[in-house]
Formats: sequence, structure tokens, C-alpha cells
Amino acid sequence: MRGLVWLPIGALLGSSLASNHVVHERRHKAIDNRWVKREQLKRDHVLPIRIGLKQSNLEHADAWLMDVSDPESPNFGKHWTAEEVLHAFKPSHETVQAVHSWLNESGIHPDRHQFSEGLGWLQFEASVEEAESLFQTKYHVFEHKKSATAHVACDEYSVPAHISSHIDFVSPGVHFDTKVRADDTEYFAADGTRLKARNSISERKSKPGKKKPGRPWHRFPKALKHLWGKYDQNVCNTTFVTPACLRLLYDVPKDVHPVPGNTFGIVEYTPESYLGSDLDLFFKNYAPDLVGKRPVFDSIDGGFLFDTGINDTNAFNYLGEPSLDLQYAMALVDQQDVILYQVGDLAESNMTSFNTFLDAIDASYCTYDGGDDPAFDAVYPDPYPGPNSYQGKQDCGTYAPAKVISTSYGYNEVELTPAYEIRQCNEYLKLGLMGSTIVYSSGDFGVEFDGGGCLNPDGTENNGNSGIFVPTFPASCPYVLTAGATQIKNGTYNVDEAIRGNKQVEVVMELYLEDGGVSNDVPQGADVSNQVIFSSSGGFSNVFPIPSYQKHAVKDYMKKYAPNYPGQYNNTGMVRGFPDIAANGAWYSIAVFDELTLSFGTSCAAPVISALLTIINGERMKVGKGSIGFINPVLYAHPHVLKDVVEGQNPGCGTNGFSAVPGWDPTTGLGTPNFPKMLELFLSLP
Repeated sequence: MRGLVWLPIGALLGSSLASNHVVHERRHKAIDNRWVKREQLKRDHVLPIRIGLKQSNLEHADAWLMDVSDPESPNFGKHWTAEEVLHAFKPSHETVQAVHSWLNESGIHPDRHQFSEGLGWLQFEASVEEAESLFQTKYHVFEHKKSATAHVACDEYSVPAHISSHIDFVSPGVHFDTKVRADDTEYFAADGTRLKARNSISERKSKPGKKKPGRPWHRFPKALKHLWGKYDQNVCNTTFVTPACLRLLYDVPKDVHPVPGNTFGIVEYTPESYLGSDLDLFFKNYAPDLVGKRPVFDSIDGGFLFDTGINDTNAFNYLGEPSLDLQYAMALVDQQDVILYQVGDLAESNMTSFNTFLDAIDASYCTYDGGDDPAFDAVYPDPYPGPNSYQGKQDCGTYAPAKVISTSYGYNEVELTPAYEIRQCNEYLKLGLMGSTIVYSSGDFGVEFDGGGCLNPDGTENNGNSGIFVPTFPASCPYVLTAGATQIKNGTYNVDEAIRGNKQVEVVMELYLEDGGVSNDVPQGADVSNQVIFSSSGGFSNVFPIPSYQKHAVKDYMKKYAPNYPGQYNNTGMVRGFPDIAANGAWYSIAVFDELTLSFGTSCAAPVISALLTIINGERMKVGKGSIGFINPVLYAHPHVLKDVVEGQNPGCGTNGFSAVPGWDPTTGLGTPNFPKMLELFLSLP
């Protein structure tokens, strides 16, 4: 399965002569379906070149993280400072000198190139002619087929063999300016009628003979509006979920008292933001004590609350994701503050990325000091001046990372190069070292692309009727807590009674298109793999090896339950499996554009799980203990604190996908929270 991934090609070095160059990165064929190669760049065009240098001590990084995260370690909870992390991973003197000398010998005079403060990046400007000679490539303008966005890139590039081991990647290179997108949460009226599909849903490629979702938005039925709010304490069923329902499902206390230093952050990307009136409408119905309360606003690189030109037609595109995240996060942590990290200005909204956010909470990761790649990531001050552009200095270590950070956005793993993903994944490792828990949603399309397709053996994308499964990122990074989604099982009419009887009332989130709306039931006579429109993403990475904390769980799954899909997924048992945990992700009542409606997706699960972890952090801090940090090793060592999910599947690629089974599985991970048991466990740890 490794051949399905991008092709970073190893140890390359010698002189700068073409004969000693080897391919360092090559673009994956699946991306070619979405971009058109246009004209070659003019030879005298000037390019900003950035080379990401290999960091030091990465071979020790996993062991260092386990040392402070393994519940059996005497150093559990002894998290590092930001200064200790920066010093430990700074590129070596050998790496800095090797790259410096190569450029000098290649005619790039030292006066032209500059190392970052932390030595993580080397930057210079070069003509297209110089850059093509240096990297043995040809630069073209590529245009995205749907958005018409143009970007400079190449098909592949090479470096001398002796330099390859010293660099991660080069920009401009094989990357494209792909915008981070939300996990395609969808919204429906109470009767199941689709209201407004997010752009990435409506753009899904149709399968032969099948009409894909994408109906126009319909307003919430006015006749039902007066009933909302009366259901909070009385209804928790298969088609209606509220904060009170989640407290019932996971046995979470209602009154949470704020604890100084207990920080919880939600990440959103401009122009997606919230309206205060929506928060108050939601709180009026489900958390009356919070009416008037707002998140702490941390603006990153010009991030602002976008409220211009919103109307009935586009409201969900701009407000849906932040409304969902903030309303449930704030309701569950009650009086504890929630931070909104609002990332990016409007002019660069197509380029804001996870790295733009990471820059702001870790100075060692900034463009001039660590992880950014301008092919993917926004550049500040914004090079496009105007009323919607941020002209201030780039936010670099401006904010301390929250103790828990929730993000409901993601990529398909194949959309990025392994070098880019590995470098970013290592940053999540560093945040874990510093005591932060990073939570990502797994995605909502089972084992398929978000566009409904799968991979052919040659790496190209097909229509999804067959083919190779598509894992998601950062969900596949072993240093984040990845959240899958569940839903209340059909036929569960008294959730309270079932829970008191110690029954698991949740199954894998798996929703179907029926008569233009959404249903929990498989339409009669339907082919499940073609009819499902939403299911919890999960599977196995094609980039990241299996982490030590997960080996036993994955080995047990592969031995007892691995499906027989030859060549369709990485079944070696040697790679990272995801998700790790799950929470309810269906039929959430939310307020958007002054209307109450319903939403679905793993985007629901991530902030809920993050809220529970924040409450646990607060209880630990009350007794003088620190934050829980990277919790995966604890959960895998003590799976009894989660409620196993054993029903459901995540179909796609002409199969039933993976099934929920006893123990860990690639649909709901280890299961859903049992909050009292989780709290007891984490309070028992140092």
C-alpha cells in the first residue's frame, strides 16, 4: 500500500550536477483529476523559494512524548516548556551548513539567502530559470478545475543526494493551495428535509445512475418553532439531540465551575464565524444561564467575525460549523470560558490552514522559524492589500496553546505530501509534550473521498463504485486524538432507561438519502455502499506507522475482524488506525441565522469530546494536578473508561467498509465516553 502514497524519495546527495540529483517529491496522480496544467512560467519571473530543514532529535520524539504520556511512566504529566521543545528540535549545525554550502556552490550567493531565527527554514528569491536549474524541474501555472484558482507548482523536483536527508520539502514544489475545509457537516429541518449542503457536499461527483445530495435550502418549518426548547429535558432519541441529551448519554455533570488556567480552544477559519444572536437563541433554549456569554476571541492574522452579505441562501456556509462547535462546547463546559481561535483574513481565506493556526501558538513553527509551506499556507502581511486583507505582522507565538484544542476540519491524506503531513504531525507531538490535547474529527464519508470517489491502483481517482480506501488527515496522525461519530440506535425509545440498564444505545453514525431528506434507515432494496450519504470516517493510514500505544488493539482487530478486501486498504497491521474515540454525531439541534435546525457529522463529536476533557482538566487542577495532555496512551491502556460500540459500519468504494466490533475498530475507535470512569481514572494519575 505504500505505493499509493506520495513519493518522497530518500537519501540523495552529491554535487549540484543533474547526474547526482534524485527525485525528492512527486505529486500524487489523484490530484491531477482536480487541477489542469497551464502555461510554463516565464524564465525571468521571480519566485520566493523556501526550503524546510530537517529537525533534530526526531528519532527520540516519540519516546519523549510517551515518557510524559504513558500512565506507567514515572514522568507522567511532567510536560515540557516551549523553550525546552524549541531547543530539542532545532536543526543541527551539520544540516544548516550542508544546505548553506549547496546553495552557495550552486550560485545562490550567501547574501541572497537567509536562515530563520530558529534555523527551521532557509529563504531566498530566485528567477524561474535559476530555480528550475537548482531543482531539476519545470514550473507551470496549475488551475483548479472547480474554483479556477491558479497556483505555481511542478510535477516533481530533485535535489542532490547528499542534501535529501537534510530537508523536508521545497516550495514552490509539488503542492497546491488547497483550502482547509470543514468536515462537511450538513443541516436539516426537524422533519429530515435537507436545508443547505456545504459546498464540498454539493460538489460531490455523481456516481452512474445516482443523483447525489445537494438540494436547495429550505427554511425551518415555522409551525414547529414554538415547540423548540420544551424538549430539552424530555427528549433524547433517534432524531433529536441536545446538550441535555449528551449529558445523559455520557453521564456528564451540568454545573461546571470555572478553574483558572483551564483553557479550551475551538479553531475556525475565516470567513466561517458565528453570530451572537445565534448563541443566545441556542442558550435560551438549552442553557439559559449562558445567554449573553461569548467566547474569548483570539484573532489570528486578521481573523474576524464575518457578518457581511449573509442571507438565507448562504448562511450555513458561513455560520454552520462555528455555530455547532461553539454552542455545544460552551453549553457543556458551562461557566468555563471557551477560546475562539479565528484564523485568517478574508483575502487569504483560500490559503489559511492548520499551519497558520499553529504559527500563532508556537513561534518555533512560523514560516521564518519552522513549519509553513507557502504552497499550502497563507502569507502575512497579506501580499494583496485591500480592505479585507491583514497588513499587520504575522502572528507568531502570539497566543499560548490551550490545554484542549478542538478542530472539525480536515484533508484527505492523499491531498498532501508525506513530508508536509509528517512535519505537521510532529508539531502536534510537540504540543502534546507541552501538555495540550489536540482533538480532530475523523471525517464524514466512511472510507471514500469527500467527493464520493476512491483510488484506482495507479493512484488516480474514480467514481467510488470500487477502488482503494481514502484515509483522512490529520485524523491519521498518531499524535492527535481522533474522534469518530455515533448515533442513537433505531428503536431506542427510552434512552434514560436503556442507559440505566447499562446498555450501549449508540451505533456507528450511518445516514441515508431518502426522498430528498435524511434517514437513519437503509432505504428498502438499496445498495448500502452507494446510498449512504454520511458515515464516520475511519481506516488505516498510508503514511504513518503504528504507534506503540495502539499495537495491541490493532493486532487484536486484524487477527479477529479485519475485512477481506484484497488491495483496498493497508491491512499490514503496521500502520496507524483511526479513530481513537467517538461521540454522538447525528440530529444535533443548533441555531443558525436566527433559526433552529439539525446538523450531523464528526464535527459534532470533536467539540463534545473536547468539552468533556476540559471538565476533567478542571477537576485535576482543583487538586493541584496538571493537564492530561496527550491522552491516547492512557485510553488504550484503560479502554474500560469508554463504552464499546459494536454495531454499524462506514460503507464506501463498493463495500460495507469497516464494521464496529468488540474492542477497537476503525469506525468508532475504543468507544464513547463514560465520563465518571474517565474522571476517576485521570484523577488517579499523577
